[in-house]
Amino acid sequence: MKNIEKVLEKINQELKANVDKAIIGLSGGADSTLVALLCKEALGADNVIGIHMPYGGLDENTFNNRSRKFALHIGIHSFIKQIKPTVDSLVTECMSKLIHGNTRARIRMTILYQTAGIVSEESPNKRVRVMNTCNLSESIPGYATKFGDSAGDISLIDDLFKSEVYALLDYFKERGDIIEEHIDRKPSAGLWVGQYDEEELGYTYAEMEKAIRYFKYNQESKPDVEVLKFVRDKYEANKHKMSMPPIVQLRDLIDN
Repeated sequence: MKNIEKVLEKINQELKANVDKAIIGLSGGADSTLVALLCKEALGADNVIGIHMPYGGLDENTFNNRSRKFALHIGIHSFIKQIKPTVDSLVTECMSKLIHGNTRARIRMTILYQTAGIVSEESPNKRVRVMNTCNLSESIPGYATKFGDSAGDISLIDDLFKSEVYALLDYFKERGDIIEEHIDRKPSAGLWVGQYDEEELGYTYAEMEKAIRYFKYNQESKPDVEVLKFVRDKYEANKHKMSMPPIVQLRDLIDN
């Protein structure tokens, strides 16, 4: 990535202009780790609250084990909120793994906004905002849960490819802010044992990045035809996840 310092300066400026206190769901993944680092950089550790929200032993022993160590290392406020009882009260055995995973994502976002509300009442003159943690490599094909991890008040990395997320994490590591142990190099939503993003998607982030650069930004030679079709089809099918719901225009009928 070119001009890392300028990228960080821009993010820093946007955060300070829009946020006083940041609420972040810490999954142990690369994206939430980077967003937490960016918020600490701009707002200070005392103004960043990370929430670990495990669903059972898989999360606790892997992803949130990493996120807890990371939060302690960088000195931000954090606490654990178990989501299993709430999720299990809402799902049934007949539901697919996808629906089960989406339910978890939406419960986690509910907890983030609940926390933001509590912090706002405690700090009435502060702008308390929930951080979105989606990146460009996932947003274009719509690899996110609507009203789950696709929600939030401000998105710091939604214009960064996954490769660029890692480039910034490596920058922070080289600077001494984090260590390699804090960086999740094999992305997973943790929906079930052995679930990894690239395997579920069917293509690597590098393959999808080349396709996205080609059809969205005209920056690459033509990628593999199947990957290009996959990304385009997913983009068209999932655009609704990244936009406000359409409003049926009725005023002319009512007022005239």
